[in-house]
Amino acid sequence: LYYDELTGFDTTQKVLAQSGAVAAGIKGYGAAGTVYLYDRSLASGNAALQIVNRSSAENYESTYLTGQIDADIYVDKGRLIIGDGAHIGSSIIGNGSDNSYVIAEGTFTAANNALLVDGFTLELAEDISFDSITVENSGKITTPRASDTFTDGVTISATTFLIDASSF
Repeated sequence: LYYDELTGFDTTQKVLAQSGAVAAGIKGYGAAGTVYLYDRSLASGNAALQIVNRSSAENYESTYLTGQIDADIYVDKGRLIIGDGAHIGSSIIGNGSDNSYVIAEGTFTAANNALLVDGFTLELAEDISFDSITVENSGKITTPRASDTFTDGVTISATTFLIDASSF
């Protein structure tokens, strides 16, 4: 699907991939609906992966990504797991740290060795180090709750560390 200038078809308002189903008061469960958008009018390789739910992120299974991830990703009321060894080659943008949750399953890399936490909660269970780390637009970096398997916290290091007033 792509934006049609003649009909004004807008994929941000008209394309939905719902998880589960709600009928007669019975909830269906499943991973977030996923839509892969590709604009044919632009150069090859552009895309946006949208992980959007109708309810809170806790109500649905997480979406799991691993390997080389080059598409821009938008998360709203969803949970995204980044697999160990993944490379984030583009941006992840969330709709606020209460609505958008990203869990790093292990170590990962980011384009230009720059981590951007833009409007989502990033949960880290291992130490990380980047040249720069920016947390903005109600972004948050946190750790899992203490447990038998997670007892020590994490170390976060960067040459440049920027946190805007809405983030922590």
